[in-house]
Amino acid sequence: MAPQPIVSQRDPTANDTAELGTTWVNTASQSVWVLASISAGSASWVTSPASGVGTFTSVDIDPGDLDVISGNVTIDVGNLDVTAGDVTIGGALTVAGTTTLNGDIDLTSAALIDLTSTLDAAPSILLHADGGTSEQILLHADQGTSATSIELLSDVGGVTIEAGLSTADAININATAVGGGIDIDCGTGGVAVDAAGGSIALTAGTGGNGTITLTSTGTGDIVLNSDDTMLLDADGVLELNSSAGAISIGNDADAQAINIGTGAAARAITIGNITGATGVDINAGSSDINLTSTNSTIALLSGTGAINIGSDAAAKTVTIGNITGATAVNLNTGTGGTTYTTTNGIFTLNTGTGAISLGTDAAAKTITVGNITGATAVNVNAGTGGSTYTTTNSTLAFVTGTGAINVGTDAAAKTITIGNVTGATGVAINVGTGNYAVNGVTNSTYNIGAATTTGTVTIGGTAQTGTFTLGPSTGAMTMAIANGNGAKTINVGNGVDGNTISVGNGINTSAQTVNIAGGAAGANSTVNILSGNATAGTQTLNLGTGTGGKVINVGTSASANTITIGNATASTTVTITTPANVGISLLGVRIMAGAGSPDTAVTAPAGSLYLRTDPAGATSRAYINTDSATAWTNITCAA
Repeated sequence: MAPQPIVSQRDPTANDTAELGTTWVNTASQSVWVLASISAGSASWVTSPASGVGTFTSVDIDPGDLDVISGNVTIDVGNLDVTAGDVTIGGALTVAGTTTLNGDIDLTSAALIDLTSTLDAAPSILLHADGGTSEQILLHADQGTSATSIELLSDVGGVTIEAGLSTADAININATAVGGGIDIDCGTGGVAVDAAGGSIALTAGTGGNGTITLTSTGTGDIVLNSDDTMLLDADGVLELNSSAGAISIGNDADAQAINIGTGAAARAITIGNITGATGVDINAGSSDINLTSTNSTIALLSGTGAINIGSDAAAKTVTIGNITGATAVNLNTGTGGTTYTTTNGIFTLNTGTGAISLGTDAAAKTITVGNITGATAVNVNAGTGGSTYTTTNSTLAFVTGTGAINVGTDAAAKTITIGNVTGATGVAINVGTGNYAVNGVTNSTYNIGAATTTGTVTIGGTAQTGTFTLGPSTGAMTMAIANGNGAKTINVGNGVDGNTISVGNGINTSAQTVNIAGGAAGANSTVNILSGNATAGTQTLNLGTGTGGKVINVGTSASANTITIGNATASTTVTITTPANVGISLLGVRIMAGAGSPDTAVTAPAGSLYLRTDPAGATSRAYINTDSATAWTNITCAA
């Protein structure tokens, strides 16, 4: 027996249980339900009219097809579920509720297919795939050739494409056909590509010209901003050009390094050009500017323009080159010259053990060191290697105005050589009224013409009217003139004019010796003094006629001598006169005369006799020397 139907004013729920197959009739909605199953205390009621026309809460076709040949399908309330089979609708399909289709859905129409939702909420139209990891929603236009073959259009709102896939190709926009491209246009809002959690890659393939172009045709900017690293890398040329504005790199106020061409690869780095008024400015703060080249050349080329290094008006140190190994610094100029200028500072050239060469190339030139302004000084110092000034067939001039020229005046023993003995070498030393002095220390030796053989040594001017003095020393000295071996002719005062010739004519404060031909003779020797025949006038020979003590020795050698003084002709007179404290030497002792006591004051050989010209009494008239020095003993006279 079939169970009795249940009649109610509502639809059954899962809590309404009854005998399987029980019919539930909702008289309010005029719908019929059948209890199909009960599982875990939950009832499953289904409505399943077999056929006919009516209003249904829901229609389940399982299995089978829903064919609407003509007319419309309108579902005001409830669902249309097609579990298996096809739905063919010749008219319109209006569904107020949810349409669930479990099989394939083919919407085919020779006219427009319009999916319209009047729901004012999001989402209004939902294409939802929920079948598994291989599911796909595909919008496919087979034959459309226009740029808008598939178009997503929002009249007043935006268009958002969002993917939940965690891969680099989660969203793909492809135009891979030959000649295909991607065109993104926008209004004043611009185009924003935001990859807050990942990277942005723009890749151009090898097809076509493989170009990526970012163009701003209006007044807006193109801004590339990265919170991390920004890399611009090209296999070909990489250019930054501006037709109307400056190109700035690192012009923000961030203390970060700017590296250009720092990769470990051989390359040429060019900054600026040589066209027109092009300028290159490199500015740095206190952290320096370094131009570093490894085993290659650093060239500063400016055409006809100046090259200025450290020329701003600020105190600084400018260093060029270093002292390591074979480092070299070459400064080359043309006819414009090279100028090194310091203001009240030191100019130093230091080379360690290396040579310093100025103007050593084989070209005629003028080399000027220093100037004649104010207290300008030029110091040339040398160690044991010496200092050499060499000219080839030209003049070496030391010109100082009124200043002194000092050669070797420091307090150190040295040899100073001027000139040489080669060929026609000549040394001319000229002085004005300031005189000419050659000075040494107490035991210095002076050689003039020591290597001269057939040459002439001339001292003094040919028209000199001044005094010519040899050996003006006030101390004991020996003056040797032509005392070397070999026959010599010594002419003193041989001019035809009246001459005054003085030998040992100074006022000496100690004993003086003048020797003429005083060496040992190995052959006949003749000394002629005033021996010429007089044709006019009177000839006078003076020996020791000046004031002061003298010793005059005539024929004192230990040999048989013939000494003739005077002659018997006419009124010849022989006078022997000595200054005080000089005397006459007889057999090695002297007979001297003078005023005052000679004791401790007069030097003479022991046994010499001293006669006072101003005796004070019998005990101070005569003295005898006792020690060959200055010790004298008085001789007591009778009166």
